Amino acid sequence: MLLYIVAMVAGYFAFRLLYGVGDSFPFSQELLLVFLGAIATILITALLLNQQTELELRKEGQVLLLDQKSTT
Repeated sequence: MLLYIVAMVAGYFAFRLLYGVGDSFPFSQELLLVFLGAIATILITALLLNQQTELELRKEGQVLLLDQKSTT
């Protein structure tokens, strides 16, 4: 978790520096924003897939529990 926080803070300052340099180059700003959008999309997709996997595993566990109850 500490490594994640350090990486996020370092990434923030790196992007802030790159965005500040990009003021004189609008294409650089657009490229940076596309990159940030891609990262945000990847993170959101990963979170949604993790939640979906957790729900499916929980559902499978409930099915197995119901099957055990019905055999008893």
